Amino acid sequence: MMLAGCGVTELSPIEGAAGAIDNAGSAGSGASSQSGFGHSGSGASGSGGSGPGATPELDISGTWAMFGFEDPVAVDIEQRGSVLSGKGCFSGLEVDGVPHALGPCTPLTGRIVNGRAEFAFMALEYRYAADAFVAESGDRMAGRFHGVSAWHGPTAWLRIDPSQQWLAHDKRLGTALREHQGSYDLTLDPSSAPGDAFSTDRSYALNLSVNASPLIFGDLGAFWASEMAWREPTLTIGPVPATHPELPVALELRFRDTVLHEVTATMPEGERYVFTAAPTP
Repeated sequence: MMLAGCGVTELSPIEGAAGAIDNAGSAGSGASSQSGFGHSGSGASGSGGSGPGATPELDISGTWAMFGFEDPVAVDIEQRGSVLSGKGCFSGLEVDGVPHALGPCTPLTGRIVNGRAEFAFMALEYRYAADAFVAESGDRMAGRFHGVSAWHGPTAWLRIDPSQQWLAHDKRLGTALREHQGSYDLTLDPSSAPGDAFSTDRSYALNLSVNASPLIFGDLGAFWASEMAWREPTLTIGPVPATHPELPVALELRFRDTVLHEVTATMPEGERYVFTAAPTP
């Protein structure tokens, strides 16, 4: 398993994939419960029914890639009603049906209830499981991923073409931001807080990692290069489709020279929170 190079702050878990899916290959029967990402706001319920009058589930059939985790996880999902099947791959989708040298894709099973998807598969001897909120647009998911390591930050998923192994890299943006990468602790400016989505009693981790392509991950969620725009000295992220109600849909990162000094986070309902940033010791 490859490492992304820097960790994220541990967050309160989403209850769901860890408990509702008992083993890769068999879906559990319990409904997902309320979840949180360590913010002070409340989460949304993931329970729901399938009887008369129930809302039809969002269709997440197709190929997806996940980021914010240490492996280039990708899945090919088939959906029938609320039941999910397909295959999961910890090193990218198979190309032309040829298994990756690190290991083959394996069967995936799960479910989706009220726009909350839970699914699991085996990666070698390890069990990988996702618990993700699906955007109403059906093209983004975000939530918790349970893998082999203590990787507790929110992850995100974007659709990819079936011919792709994983997400495309943006080398031009990566070159522009290479000197700006780093790990930061964010502190909420109390005068800028319009609500209780975040607390002044703790700091929030944010990481800007640049390999071939920029990646934001940490307590405020995960964002890929395709969701970013750079106009020095500001990196604008989003707005992305809303997923988990406690995760921002847009960020503005403002730099002084190459050091991040301020972040503005916009929530799904439009509230804006301002944080001061300091490099993580």
